[in-house]
Amino acid sequence: MDGHEYDQMHYHFSQVLELDPDNYLTAGKRIKAPVLFINGDWDEYTSAKDAAQFSRYLQNCSFSTVDATGHFLDMEHKAACRDSKHVLMNFLQPAEASTNVYSRVQGHHAFAF
Repeated sequence: MDGHEYDQMHYHFSQVLELDPDNYLTAGKRIKAPVLFINGDWDEYTSAKDAAQFSRYLQNCSFSTVDATGHFLDMEHKAACRDSKHVLMNFLQPAEASTNVYSRVQGHHAFAF
């Protein structure tokens, strides 16, 4: 890495090390938006079991594990990319029951543009 990249990495590490865990874990309890954790089942850095601990601090969180994948999910292989995308899209756009179902009325035919 270039020198500026090491400087940036050092800055981020120092910021993380200065954090007070009580402050950010308490702040997590105020998050109202849904949160999704996606882990690979071979992830050696943050396991699905580790991620599940966040349920103690977040009100509305869900968890999904991508099979045969490590920490880098969609970058590891095509199936992992497909499965990660599927999990994410289902979270962002959950399937809804269609309210625009045509009921045939006598004398009227379905017509679509």
